Amino acid sequence: MLGLTDTSILSRWEHGLTTPRLDHVFLLARMYHSTPHELFDCLWEAAGNEHSLSGQFDHSNSQQSFSP
Repeated sequence: MLGLTDTSILSRWEHGLTTPRLDHVFLLARMYHSTPHELFDCLWEAAGNEHSLSGQFDHSNSQQSFSP
């Protein structure tokens, strides 16, 4: 359903090494009958903080890395 060709991508998500692309976040939310902010509450909370998220993401590849 997600169109992933490599299961290591899922493993990186599960271990918190990367986060899914935005389109995958919405697909996952639909699959689990949830909302994106329920699935990724740490990102949701960080977005609400006064501090900017810039610098917390590694933009070197298509998968986002997040360091809480």
